[in-house]
Amino acid sequence: MGQPLFGVSAAGYRLEGGFNGRGEPANQWAPWERTGKVAPGTPQRANLWSNPERVLDLAASAGAEIVALGVEWARIEPSPGVVDEAAVDRYASIFASAAARAITPVGVLHDVAHPGWLGEEFWLTPGSPDRFAEHVARLVLRLGASCRHWVTLRQPNLVALAGWVGGRHPPRRVGALADAWAVVDNLLAAHVLAYAAARDAQPDAEILLGLRASSSYDWQRLMADLLCAPALGVERDRVDEWIDSRRARHDRAVAPRDLADLAWRRLAAATAPFGVNGAITRGRLRRPSPRRAVDVAYRFEADRAAAATGSNGAAPSRRSVYPLDALLVVWCPPRAESVLWPAGVAAPWASLPEPGSLAAWCREQAQLAPGLRVWVEDGFATRRGVARPDGWDRRSYLRAQVAATEGTDVAAYLYYTLQGGGDPTWPDADFGLEPASGAGVPQGADASSDASSDAQTYRRLVAGRRARRDAGADPA
Repeated sequence: MGQPLFGVSAAGYRLEGGFNGRGEPANQWAPWERTGKVAPGTPQRANLWSNPERVLDLAASAGAEIVALGVEWARIEPSPGVVDEAAVDRYASIFASAAARAITPVGVLHDVAHPGWLGEEFWLTPGSPDRFAEHVARLVLRLGASCRHWVTLRQPNLVALAGWVGGRHPPRRVGALADAWAVVDNLLAAHVLAYAAARDAQPDAEILLGLRASSSYDWQRLMADLLCAPALGVERDRVDEWIDSRRARHDRAVAPRDLADLAWRRLAAATAPFGVNGAITRGRLRRPSPRRAVDVAYRFEADRAAAATGSNGAAPSRRSVYPLDALLVVWCPPRAESVLWPAGVAAPWASLPEPGSLAAWCREQAQLAPGLRVWVEDGFATRRGVARPDGWDRRSYLRAQVAATEGTDVAAYLYYTLQGGGDPTWPDADFGLEPASGAGVPQGADASSDASSDAQTYRRLVAGRRARRDAGADPA
């Protein structure tokens, strides 16, 4: 087992700030902010772009070795074909500032936001994968000197599920399952094309795909399996049969927590267009789901194998046998799918943490795709100004989750996030080691639960973990 890096995540347009206001870059959330569907960004949150040194100093004070930072497409290309060179240079400067503090930067190239001029339904359009890959190639070429770790897409499954099924994200479609799966196909194809483009621009890069955790196989692990199937020796015409076997394995290994979880899994399996027994063969969808993602994954494997044997005269340049070097799991509490629905059955702070489930997930993933590194991005939500009724606070959660990584092959653990806020659809949610400005201490919380205590608790936990690791007492 390797020695994991510990760090923090500050990716996302709401954390970076400076979007959707007068004279600012606009993404597809801008109409929602103007019409009150989501709260607009506040000046208190808008200090990563305007004052990155303060944010990076906070990361250093929390003991971070690694920090995930967004590279927002809407800022890079504020209008079609027009690249803001000053913005590119500033991102390079932010990455360099992280490195100057002995913190490794990770560039997150897409996180639930894209330029507004592309339209709310951008990911449903056939040309979206190629358009995104072109954008990634340009960025990695320009920023490769400052950063060598990249997340192509953070939470693409959330983009599809919340935008086209649950109606909590743009374009606010509800129950459009066929379109949602077409979006998934485009997003996964976009990742593979972006992976290849980034490798060409920066051969030593480490490139990740970030998937939001889900108890449903079809809305999380299925997507990684589709990309890994060629390297695992699955024949192209046996993919559906293999997916059925992987789904059954998942459901045996991870038992449903309750009847609601069981119902969610069965609904997801019944409507997924993959599997011999899936909806695509039973005619439940209006049209077959496109499979460009599978096609580009198998093309990637063929190109990789040819390069590895030298049959095409090219030197092998891709370390991984998969079209990703590591999988970033964006961890979330059990039953988190309920936050995707318009009614909002449960808020982010309403689910009881289960630290043991994180360790079990990581061990299972190591068996499902041998050799694929696993990173974890993990957050803990409270309601701003209100203590959680279940008794958990950020410090107890951090203790439990950092301990949960021991004995696993987790390569990196990133706490989300440094500052309060971060979720456009839940303005009252506070994930931060430092709360949003003016949030204060939750009512009913101990005075020691202030911001510095949370950051320093994380620092002490990480330092203790490193000390045990260096002394040979840490299983990892």
